[in-house]
Amino acid sequence: SSLDTFRAGYAMDKAGREAATLTGLGLLTAIDDPHNLFLIWSYTDEARLKAFMASPDLARHQVENAGVTSEPVLRFWTS
Repeated sequence: SSLDTFRAGYAMDKAGREAATLTGLGLLTAIDDPHNLFLIWSYTDEARLKAFMASPDLARHQVENAGVTSEPVLRFWTS
């Protein structure tokens, strides 16, 4: 399934997420569209996080290995 493809590609980039100070908290799929994913992370360094998410290498990895077909939408919240 496409979710399995995403999970496999996502697992391949664990070191990159750790270097960007990301800790995965959840992966949800939309009820009406299982191709629409919602990932929840915590992070400790916003600059490293934003640099990682803007990386052309990450974008290429997502397309080639995780089945991503559209640009991610990023939202940031604080508590």
